[in-house]
Amino acid sequence: DSFPQFFKSIGKDDIFLMPYVGWMAYVYGILPIDRKHRHEAIKQLGRATRVCASGVAVALSPEGTRSKTGQLMRFKKGPFYVQAETSAIVTPLVILGNYELWPPNYLFTCPGQVVMRYLPPIDPSSLPPSIGQNKDELSRYVRKQMFEAIDEIMSGSEEGGKEGRKKRKYAPGGELTWWLRGVNWACMCLFWLMVEAAWVVVT
Repeated sequence: DSFPQFFKSIGKDDIFLMPYVGWMAYVYGILPIDRKHRHEAIKQLGRATRVCASGVAVALSPEGTRSKTGQLMRFKKGPFYVQAETSAIVTPLVILGNYELWPPNYLFTCPGQVVMRYLPPIDPSSLPPSIGQNKDELSRYVRKQMFEAIDEIMSGSEEGGKEGRKKRKYAPGGELTWWLRGVNWACMCLFWLMVEAAWVVVT
């Protein structure tokens, strides 16, 4: 909801098999991709290319999946194939803190703060041909920009325009108490009961 225009995104096809969640993904226009079969994934990525070529922004996760360590992983080639086919401008987005809020081995979310920053748009045509016209080099260039942004956020400083620099505290999440876990469970159960009730009323 922070992005200023309509966009579509890529999601693994497994989520479309989940009740309610899959239906919402379909309504929101998420494009399914089969990550288990490379040839099928490449074919499905062609849909993202056509959407991007039509002028609609496409959100692509360069890592391909969530990090199991909280560190930035190696980038997949898919997003940069889409860029090469469409000559689209790349706007890197860094989201920091979501790993601490929900580590892979946690059943519950944790309290904390998420920092999200849009980096300056990158027009590959304005870069040297050795970078802008080379998918691997462009991937390294974008990754470098993201690493620098992460270092800046972690150091607790942010650009403050002509006034200099203003400090921003970054507070990672902490583990939930058992009381908060119980509240979390109650809220989730209440949510699904409301969804069920709404579905019964509609049908």
